[in-house]
Amino acid sequence: MAYRIVTDSASNLVEEMIDEFGLEVLPLTFMVDGVEHRSYLKGAKTDLKQFYTMMREGKVITTSLPNMQETENTLRAILEQGDDVLYLGFSSALSGTYQATALLMEQLSEE
Repeated sequence: MAYRIVTDSASNLVEEMIDEFGLEVLPLTFMVDGVEHRSYLKGAKTDLKQFYTMMREGKVITTSLPNMQETENTLRAILEQGDDVLYLGFSSALSGTYQATALLMEQLSEE
């Protein structure tokens, strides 16, 4: 049985590596001045310089989990293709992303 590797955008991988290994990346989100931003968009270069400039300027930045409906759709599509999922996510000590995704994967495995 084949498997697919799923990670989140905290991995900060370059697009070439994502494509080379056929990875799925769950984009984490963050809010700046009430505007939501995705930390990864397929095919778009992430501008970390702009992000850190906003931090230095004192802008209030809050982070959030990936969109769980999109995460479920991504995982379900992989499973429906007959592949298993190997999830390598952001540290569970620093974020709720791992716990939320692990819970979702447990629910999907019961189906």
